[in-house]
Amino acid sequence: MMQPGAPLLGGLAAVAIMDGMGVMDGGGGVGFAGVPSTQTNPAANQYPSFSDPELSALQSRIVQQHASFASIAESQLSMAASNGCALDEETRWVLAYGMKAADYYKAMAAVVAQTGHTVEAVEAVLVEGVCKNGKPEGAFTAVTRFTTSSQVSNVRTTTTDRRRVTGTMRNGKPTGELVSSNKQQSQSNMSVQLPVYNMYTVRTYKNGDPAGKEMTMAFISGGGSGPMITTTIVRHLAPNHQAVMSYTGNMPATESTMVDGQLHGWMIVHPVEYIAGHRSPGSRECYQYGQKAPASACGSPTS
Repeated sequence: MMQPGAPLLGGLAAVAIMDGMGVMDGGGGVGFAGVPSTQTNPAANQYPSFSDPELSALQSRIVQQHASFASIAESQLSMAASNGCALDEETRWVLAYGMKAADYYKAMAAVVAQTGHTVEAVEAVLVEGVCKNGKPEGAFTAVTRFTTSSQVSNVRTTTTDRRRVTGTMRNGKPTGELVSSNKQQSQSNMSVQLPVYNMYTVRTYKNGDPAGKEMTMAFISGGGSGPMITTTIVRHLAPNHQAVMSYTGNMPATESTMVDGQLHGWMIVHPVEYIAGHRSPGSRECYQYGQKAPASACGSPTS
């Protein structure tokens, strides 16, 4: 079941993380919203350590990005500075969530079925740069708003993800780095405070497709729990083929591979101490194109 305030990281990483944390099928670990504030593990608010210098450099960049952005987020996320460019629907989706609408609904099918998850609005305005045929052409800055709602039992939650995106598009395709800073907030019909997510992503495009390594870090606060940092690394192995690794604080949390927007291969959930001294259960599940499959279909797990 989806936890109120569960993170939507954007792109395919979100799908893998939500499934691994038990969002899609009710299994797996403990959601952030359910951790008592007095018992949250301090390790959940620390950074993972990487031997890969590229990942270490990405981490340092994002930490600095958070330090400069968080205090001025509201002014940076205003859509009032639109330069009047009418962005087309596909571009609004790619900038606001990191994928096209058809890919999103395919990847989120299980969440939609379980929670009545609904996309209420996908908005994007260009605040710097020029547009051509409904898409930015050249260097640009955009501000977006992605609003969804869902219902689990009698709890209805509305989530708004606002982001500021900078990058370059040529002939309708992103090229080079696309960097986003976003703030995600949720409200429910229950009298509970939900977490606030300040999230940052650095992604590189080549020939219009994501390539290489991308990183998303979420700095989570509020919601009745202590502060938490999550890190998600996506390795783009080929077009529409990704390996995803996530951390809660400095603790490995999930590993998975995605093909065409669906889990394909081992989905590994590592035991994590969301509450100090109490480890969540780990698990390994084999998937083939989004469906659970016998372990023989995936071969030997790497972890």
